[in-house]
Amino acid sequence: MNKTAVLISCIINLWFSAVPALAWTGKVVDIREGDVLKVSHPEKGVITIMLYGIDAPDKKQPFFKQAKEFLTGKVEGQVVNVLEFVTEQKVVAAIIVHDGVNINEQVLQAGYGWVYKKYCHQDFCSDWLTYEKQARDQKLGLWQDENPTPPWEWRNKVMTNILRVFWWVLLPWSD
Repeated sequence: MNKTAVLISCIINLWFSAVPALAWTGKVVDIREGDVLKVSHPEKGVITIMLYGIDAPDKKQPFFKQAKEFLTGKVEGQVVNVLEFVTEQKVVAAIIVHDGVNINEQVLQAGYGWVYKKYCHQDFCSDWLTYEKQARDQKLGLWQDENPTPPWEWRNKVMTNILRVFWWVLLPWSD
């Protein structure tokens, strides 16, 4: 198959499978977390982007700093290609490509994130699960921890504890 046919096939597959909103190029101006960065959009200014389909440790979680440093070392200050996806979360989620390398995949391969199965619905997500498993088997990054807590579970625990404290404080006042 010639290159044009392959390109057309890829575009059609992407279009009908979760609809990437658009692709554009911008400079990474800040890394917020191991899966959140700020990129200068050519028309919209600086926007915050979550890496599509993955979740990295949140602040105060083990390996937060290392995950953030990993992403910083890969793309901070660099010009990247951004492939945006429309998500249920109503946030900008994207695949970031720098020098032909998929950064989302690199985060997983280095062991600094989980595939966020709840939001990763593309065909390539099964490959990403393989990268996550390989990093886990090799004890890379956060997989050095015996039983790391996925960020979505950690956030749930934090919110549960906040609600528990809130309930405890309000309980004496309710008669």
